[in-house]
Amino acid sequence: MKNETTGLLGRDAILAAAAALKTAEIEVPQLGGKLRIRELGAFERDVFDEHLRSQPKDQRTRGTRALLIMLSAVNDHGEHLFAESDLPMLNQIPGDAANVIVNEIAKLSVLGDNVEKLAKNSESSPSESSSSASPEAAASQA
Repeated sequence: MKNETTGLLGRDAILAAAAALKTAEIEVPQLGGKLRIRELGAFERDVFDEHLRSQPKDQRTRGTRALLIMLSAVNDHGEHLFAESDLPMLNQIPGDAANVIVNEIAKLSVLGDNVEKLAKNSESSPSESSSSASPEAAASQA
């Protein structure tokens, strides 16, 4: 709630935003169905940003799609579908399916140019490896 006098957001208003993260059900025809994704929260966004910063410039795209899918895909109860241990298998899903999912995550989470560049650069990149970020905590934060 805003303070009526100052117009500043209070603790309750800020904490309520965590429960109000946007979700979307997206069609992923390459996988034959729909997937529910959730906007990245502050911690999940930090994990994503840390991943990008931790990679050598020529390897920043490695594992990024799988990481974003792990951080954003949720079930009907808003719980993460995937954990860090799933990253090797998520790295093996078809690239076109991963791009569809990641593009929708980028829109929902307002990730901007980083993901658009990732998708463009990936069209000629080899298969990806597992991320070296430590997002396991992200799965338990949801």
